[in-house]
Amino acid sequence: MYARNSSVSEIPGNLPAGCAAHFAGRVNELRVADRCLSEALDGRGGVMLIAGEAGIGKTSLAERIADRARGHGAPVVWGRCVVAEGAPALWPWRQVLRGALATAEMDVPAQRGAELTDLANLVPALVPAVQTDPTNRRTPPELGAARFRLFESVTATVAAAGAAAGLVVVLDDLHWADSSSAQLLAHLGQELAATRVLVVATYRDDEIAPESPAGDAVAELRRQRTTVPLRLDGLTEAEVAAQLENTYRQRFGQDVVAGVARRSGGNPFFVTEIGRLLEQASRTGRDVRLAATVLPHGARTLVRKRLGRVGDAVREALRAAAVAGAAIDSATAAAAAGLPVTRMLDALDDALTAGLARRTSTGGFEFAHPLVRDALVADLPTSLRVEIHRRIAEHLESAHSGELDRHAPALAHHWLGALPAADPRRGISWAERAAAQALDTRAYREAARLYERALGALRHGGLSQLDRVRLLIGRADALCKAGDIRAAIADATEAGEEARRAGDPVAMAQAVLTLEEVMDPSWSRTAIRLSQQSLAQLGDSHVGLRARLIALLAAHTAILWPDKDNCAVGDDRSEIRSARSVELAELAGTPDALVSALRSRQMVRATPDGVRDRLGLAHRILTIAEESGDPRAALWGRLCRVDAHFLLGDLRAAEADLARLDEIAVLLRQPIVDMYVASANLALASGKGRFADAGRHLAQAQQLVADGLYPQLGCLNALVGTHLATLTGDPAFEAYPQALEERTSTILDRAGTGRLYLASYYASRGEWDRAATHYERLPSWGSWHVARPSVLPRLEERARLAALLDDAEGAASAYQRLLPWADYFAASGSGQTTFTGSVRLSLGVLAATLGKPDRATHHLRAAIEANQRAGLPPFEARARFELARVLSRRGDRDRSEALVLAADAARRAEELGMAPLRSGADALAGSLRHTSRAVAPTQLTRRQNEIVDLLARGLTNRQIADVLFISERTAENHVKHILHKLGFRNRSQVAAWATANNQTDHQPRLPAAN
Repeated sequence: MYARNSSVSEIPGNLPAGCAAHFAGRVNELRVADRCLSEALDGRGGVMLIAGEAGIGKTSLAERIADRARGHGAPVVWGRCVVAEGAPALWPWRQVLRGALATAEMDVPAQRGAELTDLANLVPALVPAVQTDPTNRRTPPELGAARFRLFESVTATVAAAGAAAGLVVVLDDLHWADSSSAQLLAHLGQELAATRVLVVATYRDDEIAPESPAGDAVAELRRQRTTVPLRLDGLTEAEVAAQLENTYRQRFGQDVVAGVARRSGGNPFFVTEIGRLLEQASRTGRDVRLAATVLPHGARTLVRKRLGRVGDAVREALRAAAVAGAAIDSATAAAAAGLPVTRMLDALDDALTAGLARRTSTGGFEFAHPLVRDALVADLPTSLRVEIHRRIAEHLESAHSGELDRHAPALAHHWLGALPAADPRRGISWAERAAAQALDTRAYREAARLYERALGALRHGGLSQLDRVRLLIGRADALCKAGDIRAAIADATEAGEEARRAGDPVAMAQAVLTLEEVMDPSWSRTAIRLSQQSLAQLGDSHVGLRARLIALLAAHTAILWPDKDNCAVGDDRSEIRSARSVELAELAGTPDALVSALRSRQMVRATPDGVRDRLGLAHRILTIAEESGDPRAALWGRLCRVDAHFLLGDLRAAEADLARLDEIAVLLRQPIVDMYVASANLALASGKGRFADAGRHLAQAQQLVADGLYPQLGCLNALVGTHLATLTGDPAFEAYPQALEERTSTILDRAGTGRLYLASYYASRGEWDRAATHYERLPSWGSWHVARPSVLPRLEERARLAALLDDAEGAASAYQRLLPWADYFAASGSGQTTFTGSVRLSLGVLAATLGKPDRATHHLRAAIEANQRAGLPPFEARARFELARVLSRRGDRDRSEALVLAADAARRAEELGMAPLRSGADALAGSLRHTSRAVAPTQLTRRQNEIVDLLARGLTNRQIADVLFISERTAENHVKHILHKLGFRNRSQVAAWATANNQTDHQPRLPAAN
């Protein structure tokens, strides 16, 4: 909330070199300030009272108001109240007067006599004027009258200073004002209504007593109609994020920002103090989340100052209460401190006065900030803190014996906090129960934190190696659902290895299955190895576990790129395993085993040949989801159906399932689910030509990766972004090809997928050498194997490149591979990334490359129809362009249609924002126009040219007959002859050709409008 400006005071606190805290939020307050300032400059002055706790941004808001005033040409003067000993009375007003007299360049002698003497007592610079004033009276009047006269003099001076251009007076830290300064403010506030002066007074309302001079002044001012009171509360989470980002020039994760907002209470000073720790941790490579929990030195100093206002007994009571929690239950706090409840209530009353606590809406107590509580706890000796935790845990178990589960989080916290003076098994047991509750309420980070604390308690002994395995599995599950996949993989791997060393195949299986939905190469090897070892030891028992492990093996070997240690993609083992997993799951009869098996089966059947099977599998999964109420099963059933609908080109059905997926994602609140949904929505948007929407979905996916999802998804995002850059030529997507260039040699690109999409990208830009370089580094066609779900879009992309780069051998191979799937759409079989419409489009391009124009024409006409039917305008336009290219190489009649198709493609590409396609189609249309102008018009008679003109205007045969005074039958025959001569199939093609060819010069009379 603090702004750095050369005309204002330095910001409180110490920031890192080069950092200044930035103003954030306060939109409504600034709107009120603008209104008050506008009224003052119009001659209706008044007072703004800005209240709030220390660090909340009162001075910063006043500085922003001052900046706005200067923008209107109004001068600003400051007076700061101080608490230092020896400060003279009316110290802030001395500053105000010096500033007002200097700023307004007032004529000092205008103040005469005793009034000038009074002012000279405040502003020594006026002493010479007093000495030369003949009206100066040396005899002081009665004290009360002198004070009133002084107040009047100051009021008149301030009003006169604002008469010309207006004036803003900022009186900072009013809570420290001496009695005379506070009374003078109250006097001035009554006299501002007809002036051009706005007074802005800031004060800490938790440090101003009602009976104090400042309290009296505030009360008096609030009675004036010209006074506008404001109280500043903490910033919102979004405003905290903005302050951190603007101050430290980096964006922190949402969970980190939420933690800062919670701990600071939105107090901008505390936000800045915690932010400094975050920035230092980020700069030095330390854990930012951990840094967010450290108590900043500045916050501790501020709290200690407040603690100095209460006695030792109250301070000790508050420290015990602080261990109990942020919301203060008086009975629990009393038990923690070993005091009667009445004594604790007295201590809490003192804490209210000192600004250390506040009343809740229900009349209870809570600490003013989490940082206040943290500072209190930080000063406790370890032995005493451990003892207080034990007292609280025993009190909770005694006071709430009938509803202990409701207090599981608190019991876990206090029993673990009582270590090593308590049994660790007690705290770990409560931590597991609390973590289970957190998972049920989708509080995944909290569950992971509880498991982490439980794991930390193991060092105190009393538990076995398998207890550690169980806790690691629990934390891996929580971290996976929270979106921290890399940390989840580390925990699951450690748990599996510990279980293997302990000789427990069930625990091994549980460790692997915790991440059964994670398809990442860095996890795949471990998952396959541990699954095989567990299966070897499980024997014929544990049917459900065996079903799920076999399903996991089938999925990993079908989805991920294999090596010599794993089964090869496309062999029969994945099919056999997935079928076997379904048999075992049906035998086990448990919903989780059956969903795992069916999900794996649909991955193995992810090629177009299995699309009908997959719709049946999806139906079974959704039936289980409905019967069991499991949203996770519903997720997989819907995703499976979306994939199948994409392959069939049924986008209406896909959109319906995507709408339900959005609802499931909101319910589950898991980043990995959000990624699945964002990817599917992205593919749909790009397929339909809504590239701005696709960009937004891609940005969402990128943010999810940045927040902790595993690296493979970052590679997929780079691939999809490169695909969008290829389609659109939009500079907004240019960063993705650059990112993809850096990933082409990684383990994630063994099949050369990155090079494939980069080659297409460079070809779309006309950089043929770079495109050829990437293309030549792809695996040979004979050794090129792609995981089943990705085979169709990857094969389609490579086929298009073979045609573009005149690779006849590759084109022949691609044609034979794609031909069986001619009636499908180029979509992924499991989780969408890219979607490029009807396979017929690539088949047509390949056939043309292979010198088979008739076959190419057949495929491309079918592609136009299929893409149009599916609602895929980018690929309909691309198919029209490719057909125009084929027809342009044939006879005159075909070149006429080619012109129409090229013009249509160029127009549609312009509308969609597909710059590369538009450029190619424009060039082709221009070339065809040059050729057709010399041939086509001479093929038509004058009468036929007139009819072409009328067709271009959209007239029917009946209307043409009326215009030309011929029979309708004659008009119909003319149209047929024109279609035959030009080689067109319908009237709209003639109309488009006429417009493109400028054949609209004839102006026969049109019929009158009805």
